[in-house]
Amino acid sequence: MRRLILPLLIAVAAGAPAPQALARQVGELSFEKCELPVVGTRPSNPLNAECTTLEVPENWDDAASRKIKLAIALVPSRSPKPKPDPVFILAGGPGQSARESWRMLAGTFKAVLADRHVVLLDQRGTGASNRFDCPTPENIDLLATDVDPQQAAELARACVAAVKDTHDVRYYGTEDAARDLDRARQALGAEQLNLVGISYGTRMGQIYTKRYPQRVRSLLLDSVIPNELILGTEHAVNLEDTLKAQLGRCREDAQCGKAFGDPYASLRELAAQLRASPRMAPGRNPRSGEAEEQALTSGSLVAIARMFMYSSETAGLLPLTLAEAKAGRFEPMLAQAAMMSEDMGAQIATGVNWSVVCAEDAAQFAPRPQDDGLLMGQDFIVMTINWCREWPKREVPADFHAPMSGATPTLILSGEFDPVTPPRYGEQVVKNLPNGRHLIVPGQGHSVMSRGCGPKLVDAFIDSADARSLEADCLKEQTPAPFFLNFSGVRRDRTNRPAQDLRHRQGSRRCQLYRQRRRNHRSARPQRRRQDHHAAHAVHADEAGNRAYQRRWCRHHQGSRQRPAQARRAARCARPVQAADGAREHRVLRAPARARRGDAEAAHRCADPFAGHRGHRRPAHRGLLQRAAREDRHRPCAGARPAQCAARRAHQRARCDGHAGPAQIHVAAARRGPLRVVQQSHHAGGRRAV
Repeated sequence: MRRLILPLLIAVAAGAPAPQALARQVGELSFEKCELPVVGTRPSNPLNAECTTLEVPENWDDAASRKIKLAIALVPSRSPKPKPDPVFILAGGPGQSARESWRMLAGTFKAVLADRHVVLLDQRGTGASNRFDCPTPENIDLLATDVDPQQAAELARACVAAVKDTHDVRYYGTEDAARDLDRARQALGAEQLNLVGISYGTRMGQIYTKRYPQRVRSLLLDSVIPNELILGTEHAVNLEDTLKAQLGRCREDAQCGKAFGDPYASLRELAAQLRASPRMAPGRNPRSGEAEEQALTSGSLVAIARMFMYSSETAGLLPLTLAEAKAGRFEPMLAQAAMMSEDMGAQIATGVNWSVVCAEDAAQFAPRPQDDGLLMGQDFIVMTINWCREWPKREVPADFHAPMSGATPTLILSGEFDPVTPPRYGEQVVKNLPNGRHLIVPGQGHSVMSRGCGPKLVDAFIDSADARSLEADCLKEQTPAPFFLNFSGVRRDRTNRPAQDLRHRQGSRRCQLYRQRRRNHRSARPQRRRQDHHAAHAVHADEAGNRAYQRRWCRHHQGSRQRPAQARRAARCARPVQAADGAREHRVLRAPARARRGDAEAAHRCADPFAGHRGHRRPAHRGLLQRAAREDRHRPCAGARPAQCAARRAHQRARCDGHAGPAQIHVAAARRGPLRVVQQSHHAGGRRAV
């Protein structure tokens, strides 16, 4: 299988109508309920939103040109009176749909939705906005770099011919999309917007801000592309730097280094072997699941490694995958490649991708001999030059690649190990922004605002429109994901761990305890739990009267059937003891859950003999005892006439005051002063004063 890599800067990975509901009118637009499902190999999990369309000319300079419909989704605020400046999400790619990206972003903007709408506008040519795809032969992989230049030119000509009746490929660039965005703002009746651009969406955000600076209240750029950058020319060097850094961490890690040695050297060795001799490797079709052989070349290997670097988790899997491939087991690598390629084909509108690159960047492409020694080399540059030679395009404005400047409040986020938009790009952009701030998220890759405390920072920035006042110390807690040592998961030696790994160990310990409790709970369902969960509560006597009121509430959950010794101990439920300091103490033994029926009933009666008695003054911890009162208040009178009820209550009081019951609390009325109650567990045999 030949492979083709697109100049992708994707962020994260269309809507079907839902049952009819009341329409929401926002400005000129009428929204109806809809669902936003996920595309690609991940299972669909629809999210509810409200959708509409907006008609715009394909060519903004010709009012008589073909009309296209832009798909817009509104995620409504939870506030009945949301603020008038909605948040617009600008997706990556080029070619990604904002509506299809929402599932991966919904959690990040949960707090933002408290008082603002979020608007998802599918950029023209993406998603449901007159989607622009190039037909791709089945033997072409969308991820790889080593497409023959002549074949690239033929594919470009075929694409233009295939869409000539539905798309004019000259009008699907960033400038056209910026005019669409401002038209959507007008239709919504918003004076200002809060823009959130991710990956390629950061170029869109910067161009819109340059053209309409007064319309942007705040600008958030996640994984930013500088306006002056020629998109794609630095892909090779950025990837090489990230691979060296990430795989170097593995070499320096005791466990990963011991298992895999130097993964970066292994990657270069494997790429050299495949460059000299491409091979067919066994794999599975991502659609049918059937076994089939797939072509594996150096270009496809590099493309796979590049996609692994996008997130910290997949980067942690790369050393293991490379070790398997080096041993001749290519199935894990090809399975991951097939999954990523399938997702990419579903998410990215390839026609938009080429319209952006060919019109805005390719004219300044030139051979880069300095890239020849790198893993990606010049393959992508050569392929792009040949593709764009056959692609119709128009001139971009002279200031298109001029840096963005101005006073717009701007927050820039970068991942430390981003293989496409490294942190130096953020530094390059922020130096022209007096109200800008650049934050680097440690240990992370591409598209980072959903990581760690990122959602909190996003909400705080959009709320205040002041990047410089943000408390961003929480980002220091972010660390790279640990490396996988086998396909069962991450394994770590418990000894000789670095100090910075303490937080991870604590988190793991919490998870272990939680899982252990869950296992105990599930295993105990047929035979009830083996542990006693009892609570014993006591209160002091009321010294205002002659009688002392004492309450005790024993909740018996689930216990073992095999505890006769503890059942016999229930008869000694409470006995007065003498404390070391001479004060009168009371030992309250925790009655077992499965005591004899008579003892259990007596324990209930004596725990709260006056529950519900009219005129009884409850002690301070009233809430605790109310539940016991509700449970036991009618127990003495169950099925009895009034006279019998009174007699039973009198008998109960006599039994409890005379210490005849098996689970009583002895009240020392002879000594006034603090009364301590000692709880003793059957299991530990210890005692403590409460």
